[in-house]
Amino acid sequence: MMNLQRAFTFLELMITLALISIITALSMPLLRHFGEYDRAMSLQWRMLRMIQLARNEARIRGVSVVICHHRSSICPDGNMYRVAAYANEQSNPTILAMVQIREYQGALHWRLFPKYRNDFLFYPTGVMQSDNGTLWFCSTSHIAPVWAIVINKAGRARAISPDENDKIYGSDGKPLRCDET
Repeated sequence: MMNLQRAFTFLELMITLALISIITALSMPLLRHFGEYDRAMSLQWRMLRMIQLARNEARIRGVSVVICHHRSSICPDGNMYRVAAYANEQSNPTILAMVQIREYQGALHWRLFPKYRNDFLFYPTGVMQSDNGTLWFCSTSHIAPVWAIVINKAGRARAISPDENDKIYGSDGKPLRCDET
């Protein structure tokens, strides 16, 4: 009696490999989207922690602490954007924290009241110099903001996510846009 061996033909193996490669190719953009979302949420968490740190350090140290844009030539390839928190201790500013954003990941925007302010300044009491402020992040792959943080006069921050229409409203009630400077 003859033993018949069963095996896959070359054609069956090639069809299976083709199907696997098509499914993989279709799922790659979705996986990239999840990675971008995770990086954006990580940045939001770091910014919230920096705001809390700045407010707490102002109260503990009894000095003003400022959060501002910080461009530096130290950055590799010049494509880094930084936000830093400084403690103004007797004309010797101390960097308390720094968050870095690569330009290809997106841009961080902010709006303060009054409009001429371009930094978040926390007094030694923990309150802010400006009335309210909003900062938001726009990813390079999104038209609308990915997230926002609203800071009130008392220096307390809260995170905001897009609504069902993919819009985020600032502390002034106006929708935030990624084309603002």
